[in-house]
Amino acid sequence: MKADPGNYTARSSLAYALFMRRRYKESQEAYEGILRLYPCDLTMQSGLGWALLWQGKRREAVKTFRDIVDVAPAHEGAMKALGKDAPANPGVSASAYQRSYQAEAEGNYGDALKALDDVAAETKQTYTFNLRCGWLSYLSAQHDKAATFYAAAAKLSPTAVQPLLGKMLPEAMMGKWDDMAKTADAVLRIDLRNCTARGKLAYACYCLNRFQDSERLYQDMVREYPGDLSAHSGLGWSQLKLDKKADAAREFRNILQVYPAHEFASKGLEAIQPAKPADR
Repeated sequence: MKADPGNYTARSSLAYALFMRRRYKESQEAYEGILRLYPCDLTMQSGLGWALLWQGKRREAVKTFRDIVDVAPAHEGAMKALGKDAPANPGVSASAYQRSYQAEAEGNYGDALKALDDVAAETKQTYTFNLRCGWLSYLSAQHDKAATFYAAAAKLSPTAVQPLLGKMLPEAMMGKWDDMAKTADAVLRIDLRNCTARGKLAYACYCLNRFQDSERLYQDMVREYPGDLSAHSGLGWSQLKLDKKADAAREFRNILQVYPAHEFASKGLEAIQPAKPADR
């Protein structure tokens, strides 16, 4: 947590551990902190609801669980928590969301996106709607449309990194490296040590031929995540482009020691030490 205060895995694990230790107020605060960055994380919303419920804050808990079933009416944890307060029948928007999730689970991303046409008009102005449309548009390879939805979600929740992280997916697919670097910077202004944004920024810098920047960023990442082979590979290629062949070769060899089939490390090493022609 000290090295990366915003680390999602560490923060969510802490929130759950606090709940299990019956430190419900602290658990609530931990879940609320995560939800400021990831407002549409249903698992974190559910955790918050339970932390509120165990503090006797039933009204707040019920509202939290109802917010979940409004977009995921089949959410077992929320429905169980609501009990008699659970809606008897999902509304129009909730039904549309449920059809969307079902179509996505079946791999029908276009149908999943089309199902959301049926949500109520006011729902289409919400953060959750725009975030989900961004994701489904990306899965449907409608990358311009996806970036637009993600940008709308980010505007609706300026403290959230969730839509900005999503927006980098279509930007990468379209090869919009300048845009991707700017989006990564926007994430890092909110969540200084966000690992995903740092990795995306490093890769964008590499694609923009900013090899000194990508080397620095990848070096920073491998110090914190020594087992991240993608970061080591990115560092090796950045060093290769800077003509630091000895450093690059060391990175590639270290990767191949633990993952002999690593394609990019193999190609990097071949670029430094071309294979000798076979004897005739």
